[in-house]
Formats: sequence, structure tokens, C-alpha cells
Amino acid sequence: TALLELYEATRARCFAAAEEADRRPKLESLAEVIAPLAPYTPVAVAAEAARVPDPAQRLAVFGGADKLPEQQPPRHLALQINAALHDLLIKYPEALLFGEDVAQKGGVYTVTKGLFKAFSGKRVFNTLLDETMILGLAQGYANMGLLPIPEIQYLAYFHNACDQIRGEAASLQFFSNGQYRNPMVVRIAGLGYQRGFGGHFHNDNSITALRDIPGLVVGCPARRRRRQHAAHADALARVDGRVSVFLEPIALYMTKDLYAPGDGAWQFAYPAPDQAMTLGEGRVYLPESGGAGDDLLIITYGNGVPMSLRAARELEKQRGWKIRVVDLRWLVPLNAAYIAAQAQGAETHPRGRRRPPQRRRRRGHHHRAQRGRVRRHAASARGWRRHLHPAGRRGVPGAAGRGRYRRGGAGTEVGHPWPARLQATTCPRCAKQRVLIWTPSARSAPQSTPSITRRGRMCSRPPRQHIVTARTGRDSSLPTMPRLSSQSMPATCSDMPSSASSRSRIVFCSPCDSAASDRLESRHHISASGSVVR
Repeated sequence: TALLELYEATRARCFAAAEEADRRPKLESLAEVIAPLAPYTPVAVAAEAARVPDPAQRLAVFGGADKLPEQQPPRHLALQINAALHDLLIKYPEALLFGEDVAQKGGVYTVTKGLFKAFSGKRVFNTLLDETMILGLAQGYANMGLLPIPEIQYLAYFHNACDQIRGEAASLQFFSNGQYRNPMVVRIAGLGYQRGFGGHFHNDNSITALRDIPGLVVGCPARRRRRQHAAHADALARVDGRVSVFLEPIALYMTKDLYAPGDGAWQFAYPAPDQAMTLGEGRVYLPESGGAGDDLLIITYGNGVPMSLRAARELEKQRGWKIRVVDLRWLVPLNAAYIAAQAQGAETHPRGRRRPPQRRRRRGHHHRAQRGRVRRHAASARGWRRHLHPAGRRGVPGAAGRGRYRRGGAGTEVGHPWPARLQATTCPRCAKQRVLIWTPSARSAPQSTPSITRRGRMCSRPPRQHIVTARTGRDSSLPTMPRLSSQSMPATCSDMPSSASSRSRIVFCSPCDSAASDRLESRHHISASGSVVR
């Protein structure tokens, strides 16, 4: 009895637990399933990004009001990023910056110069030459409530530790349904740089591995608004726990000029601390003339921005085109609506300028532009198909090549500039054998009309010539038709099949006119009146 009571009590507890689980909320839509993967609260993120760091601490770190970055003349990208990192470490006391040689040395390109001195080695420090360890360390700091800013020295090195982001950092919120998160902002120097350098060094600049990671945010600055990029990414990390990656173009670190040496057109002033951008927001460069810029649209990012601006200026000088250049700035998530809005009103080819016609490529002695297309004739399901050059030989303009037979399905149309038709039907005399009818096109033929010869070539004779003796290969479906020959008498409308017109010329089968076919040579022709001519 006691054992049965234990069984019943256990059963009751199981049913109660099942009923309680059944009453709990369920994931019923795709949006609910992926919600923890990429959470985004734009209002809260924008407010956090626009929050100004402590003014007194900024003055202390930068060394006075006249030393503030926004008070300095226009600078190149490396100095802009350096000032932005100063602001981020001031704004977030829990932020840590670490990587290979980022402390005393200031990084390979001096982008982190001065940070070790301003914030001590507790917040800015070097790591081992191990990208897997760097990103793993960042995850540990993030789980502790800190805001890590790790640096991967080159984009080629990231692929050694990709799974730390793909399989761990970017998916932790999804696997835990938002109960855990590890926010971070990863800096990666990459893209093409240093002409003549590379080879097997730092040459793997593929961003596909980054764009393929669900929930990851990828930005790519090209000019001064790197501070707004960083501010928005840090706000995403602090508010929504997102993982962001910034691709910093190495080639633009020290770039100062844009159109000509010494013009200083790629140096920009530092933005105000309260300025921010939204996720997916790009930048539009309109033509200098101030026009609508709808002749051509160039969408680019990173190194492509100054290159596209130089190309746009050259095209405007040479052809007068008004070109709009759009810098995406955010590669993941890609703002498709923004791109579509910029594309509206922009033509693929400049308006009023038609693209010059392109020559079609030749394949052997055939031309893709030939008007006469090869079709199957009804004489045989496995009949011979005849391919001829569109112009032909001996006197026809553009003559080149020779015809050839090849095995094919039912039906053939001889390819030449003036379309005609080879139609299969029964012989008008014996009504047994299958014959071919040559029907010229309704178009007016030129002075020289091509004809078929026995050897499968095209030849040119006066307009009265239409067809000559033609030989077919032996076909299992046509055992009694080894040869087709021309008839020397005119064909009337009553002699022709209903599908043939008065312009048609009939080729009779060999049994019906063997004598005539023996007399005819391969180059004999039938005149318009039906007489044989040489």
C-alpha cells in the first residue's frame, strides 16, 4: 500500500508540473525567437550616445580648454580615433582597453598613444600575441560588468579567433534568453593598405566572416565621425549588451589629402561631444556644383570613400556627370531602406547619354547576332540540322565560313541575314516521301540572295535563284530518301501544300524525279519561272 501511494503521489506531481509548464508563455513567432539575439532600443541608445562626458574630467585629461580635440584644427583619422578613445574612457570608468602593444608603445600606428599615461596601466594594458586569448579575456571582463575594448592588430588575425565572437560572445544573450550578456567593442585594423606591402603578411581582409555572425554590429569609419561611431557602439553595449566590431581602414589612418598632394581635404574637425549618429545612418557626398546628383550613384565604405570621390570629380570634369557618393558607415546590419532611398532618382547610366552598343562576340564561324535561328524541321525527330554563317560565301557582303550539318531534333531554319524557312512536307507527286520546301521571307530580299548547295554552303546568284540540289545524310527515319533534288518545272499554287505560299520553291523527292536529279549539278539553280539555269 505504501508503495502504491508513492507511485500515485509521483504521478500527481508530474501531471501538476506538466500543467504548469503548459500554462507558461510560449515562443509563437519568429520575432519572439530572435528577440534575444539582437536587442535594440533606439530611444535609450540614442540618449546614452548623446550623454556628454564629465567636462571637468575632460579638461583634466586633455590638459585644458585649449587642448580639447574640438578646439584643434582639422586632423587625420588616427588622431580622431585617439581623441574618441580618450572620450570613451572618460565617459565610462568601467571601460578597459587592451591588446598587442597598445599601452606604452601606443599601437602599431600610434592610434592609442597617450592612453596608458592618461588612464594608467590598470585600464590600458598589453596582452600576449594571442587573439583567442584577447577575445576570451574580453568576454570574462564583460561578464563581470565591465566594458572591454579589445584590439585585434590586423583583420587577418581575427580569423584565428573568430569562434570567440561567433560561438560565444555574440550568441550568449540568445542562448540564455537575455539572462546573460557580454557587451564589448572590438577594434580591428584592416582593409587594403601600404602599396607594395602584403604578400603573405596581413593580407586576409575578408569581412564575410564578420557579416555572417548573427547579432553582431559592424561599423567602418572613413573620416572624423569615428567618435560618433564609437559613442553609439558603446551605448549599444551599455544599454542592450550588444557586441560591436569596428573596422578601421589602415590606409586612411594618416591620410590628409584627397584630390591633390597638399590639399588637406581628408582632414576634419573633431565633432562636439554631444553629437551622435543612429545605427545604419550613412553619409551622402553631393556634387560640388550643388546639383541633385542623380546622374550616377556610388555606394561604398572605408577606403572606397575617398577613391569614389576622386573618381566622381574626374567624371564630372570629363563628362559633366553629377555623381552622388554614399558612405554606408555601417556594414551590419545593412540599412536596406536607406540604400533604396538614396537610389531613388539615380540612373544606372547617366540620363541623356545612351550607352554605346556593344559588339557581340563570335563563336567560331557563327555569330550570335544572326537573325536566322536554327530550328528543328518536322521531317524527322532525329533529322539533320543545318548551321550556316549568316552571310555566306562568294559575293555576299560579310561572307565568311561555310555551313555544316549536325544531328538534331525535328526542324531546321537556315541562318542568314534574310530569314527563310525550310519546311518538311510530303512530295506533291507521290504523296509518300518527305520533302523540304524553301520559303523566302516576306521581307524584300537584297540584290544577292543566298542559295543552298549540295555541299552545304551558301552561294550568291541573281534574285531569280532560290534553291539548288541539296543532299541529306541517310537517316533511319527516312530510309527511302537518300537524296533530294530540284524539279526543273515551275511549281504552281495547286501543286504546293496548303502550308506553302506562292513564293515557295519545292524540292521533290528523288524517286519522283530521278532523271532530273541525275542531270542537275550541285550548282544548278531554279529560276523564278522554274527553268534550270547554270
